[in-house]
Amino acid sequence: MVPPSLDVVEMQSDLANVDALRPRLMRLTKLVRIGEDTEMALGSDVMVASAIGYRYLSIAGKDEGLEDLLNQISVRWERKRSKKGDPTPGADE
Repeated sequence: MVPPSLDVVEMQSDLANVDALRPRLMRLTKLVRIGEDTEMALGSDVMVASAIGYRYLSIAGKDEGLEDLLNQISVRWERKRSKKGDPTPGADE
């Protein structure tokens, strides 16, 4: 009942290869997730430390002649408004 153009042996080989590949892909996916979680945690640590440093610099740095440095890095800490939902400037006035 199987047409001669259908290579059953090749299909069985492909199925065996897929079955062998699937657990490896699952392990790789898990490793990628762990790597992404680690990257996120490290990035968070960097942001916390840099926020502390920025706050310290903004307080103590002014008296130490570090205004230029503070101005350069303050760009990183400026809040950016999204376009959606922004109040129109002067609308409250």
